[in-house]
Amino acid sequence: MELSAELISRDGCSRPFRVTCEKTLRGVVEGLERLQGEVSAELTQLVEREKGAGAAHSPDEEEDDEEEDGDDNDAVNSKNGSSSSSPPTKRTKTRQN
Repeated sequence: MELSAELISRDGCSRPFRVTCEKTLRGVVEGLERLQGEVSAELTQLVEREKGAGAAHSPDEEEDDEEEDGDDNDAVNSKNGSSSSSPPTKRTKTRQN
């Protein structure tokens, strides 16, 4: 039996992965573990390459900006008395006689 996977990178390049295994449950599990290991190794290499290419631009700066944006939204919500974690309060209608 053969198990296969395909990794498509951001630029559209395709990288196929194939492993053979026995036609038993244990064989399939072992094949999946090997396949996962191969894909994981390839992803690790891709991440390391992207880190090297992005060394001029620090990713920490981007994360700080995103965190600050989130804090601004929290301040606006607290001023309005609403929170994104809870639904708005229900309004009740009053009858005038």
